[in-house]
Amino acid sequence: MKIKYLDGHRLARAIIAGSKRIFEKTNHLNEINFFPVPDSDTGSNISSTFHAIVSALQSKNSHSVKKTCHTIANAALLGAHGNSGIIFAQFFYGIYNEMDNSWKIPTQEFGKATNKSVKYVYEALSDPQEGTILSVIRDWSDAIHDYSYNTDDFVELWEHGIQVAKDSLENTRNKIENKTHNVVDAGAQGFVYFLEGIHKFISQGAIAEVQSHAENLPEINNEFDEHSVESLKEIKYRYCTEFLVKGSELHNGKIKNTLQKYGSSIVLAGSDELARYHVHTNQPHNILNELKEFGGKITEQKVDDIKQEYIDNQKEHTNIAIVTDSASNLPQKIIDRFNIHVIPFNINFGEETYLDGLTISQSQFYNKMNSEKKLVSTSQPSPSFYKETYTSLLDNYDKIISIHISDLISGAYQAARSLAKQYEDKIEVIDTKTLTVTQGMLVIKAAQMAEEGANFSRIVQKIKSQRKATKLFVSISDFNHLMKSGRVKKAKGFLGKLLNVNPILTIDSKGEIIKIDQAYTKNSATEKVIQKVKDFLSDKNNPKFFIVHAQDKETAQKYANFVQEYFNVNNVEIVPAAPVLAAHAGIGTAGIGIMWEE
Repeated sequence: MKIKYLDGHRLARAIIAGSKRIFEKTNHLNEINFFPVPDSDTGSNISSTFHAIVSALQSKNSHSVKKTCHTIANAALLGAHGNSGIIFAQFFYGIYNEMDNSWKIPTQEFGKATNKSVKYVYEALSDPQEGTILSVIRDWSDAIHDYSYNTDDFVELWEHGIQVAKDSLENTRNKIENKTHNVVDAGAQGFVYFLEGIHKFISQGAIAEVQSHAENLPEINNEFDEHSVESLKEIKYRYCTEFLVKGSELHNGKIKNTLQKYGSSIVLAGSDELARYHVHTNQPHNILNELKEFGGKITEQKVDDIKQEYIDNQKEHTNIAIVTDSASNLPQKIIDRFNIHVIPFNINFGEETYLDGLTISQSQFYNKMNSEKKLVSTSQPSPSFYKETYTSLLDNYDKIISIHISDLISGAYQAARSLAKQYEDKIEVIDTKTLTVTQGMLVIKAAQMAEEGANFSRIVQKIKSQRKATKLFVSISDFNHLMKSGRVKKAKGFLGKLLNVNPILTIDSKGEIIKIDQAYTKNSATEKVIQKVKDFLSDKNNPKFFIVHAQDKETAQKYANFVQEYFNVNNVEIVPAAPVLAAHAGIGTAGIGIMWEE
């Protein structure tokens, strides 16, 4: 039976049939993925993109082929993951943009639209590589365009096109990375699988099967991407970043050129109003900042640590993974030393949101605090971060210990605890009943014990008991942020500003921030903190220290000098305050975190 035209319903069924083939071959596509790096995630990324498309077609299935193309293109853009997913999204966007407003189209019009879409795909990449999915899309589109003048039957057209695509696919085996492993390009194979699924549908007309599949989507367990490269030396750029951006005139060509100085594997899809950007970089905070400079509003942001994923995939690590949140204030060198997994808090400046430590740097955060009038606040990590982290880690570790900021200060602990219930007895979530550097010290203790071979229950027991052997003393010099954050009543805050009162805070055994003293000058507050530490540790054994500050290096250094001299400690770590502390306590905050032997 001939098919002489495509309308919206036929196109939707064809796309769903092609998606089914992708879903069936997801694992195989992951296994043959070796370019541009052996990510082992191409199948998952393409499947995730098509999952979004099928879900959208379930709710929006128009008789108009143009409207259906719009649904497909928009869903692909919003659901795209990884290089291949974004390339597919850009391909569909090109077809939609080049198609006229007819309700149905014949073979020639379809051939024209697909042929013109190729330029969109090539323009999406900063460094297009032949012998990949790009070549197969181009060869197939050329064949479809040329042969569409010889036939008015989509079945005949598709049979011709798919044979050309398969020949082109075989040629990708000659690319050096693929030749070494005797495989074809994974993205290109995914495109051919997609074409095969459509061919089966249009040649056999299995409408009932397609409709059933659309109603029973498979679970796509890839909210995260794996980037399991073969050695650490391969990792030139540590972070795989993706941003979904809205704007009135994004100027994607200029943006692509600008982003090249920050990394590689740059792929973009979409229009000047809505676009998704993918970049491998060491500076995700600068990528986001550049996108904002072009007038874009960031509606989605995702950052994967390729280096840490590589370590997780190796057999040499411990069998217990340690997880915490960014309130722990851990320096990157310690995170790397113990392979600690940090879930970022959200940092909010008005309507602008950033991922703590990833899409905003410490210096950017403090500059914005100093220069902008927008109220800064923090919010707990999204539940999706916990789910992605836990699911990924349990592929490589037997157990997880997840250690978090006080439950009375943030909802991070409750969110983690709620997600952990889905994994039975494999995850223990601990409320540290503290924050910042004392939270970090508990995390380090757990990581050290895991490295030394302590078992799961022993580590959990020790960290819970060790909570009683930690203390934090903090001096505050700016009441303004305390008032805005609601940590003190405005009337008291206003009076404090007038009297130049500097409160001294600690955290009680319940995990609540309390005021324990005050001073009328900054120097006096510093001296009071020092005296309180002396008094408090008079009967404690072998104390360890961390100094934290929010742009007050002078006070932090005074605390460090005191600790070194009075307790005969050689080196004391000084770290900038995490935004979750600085946003509420303000600039000029400084503190001493302590842990001792029970």
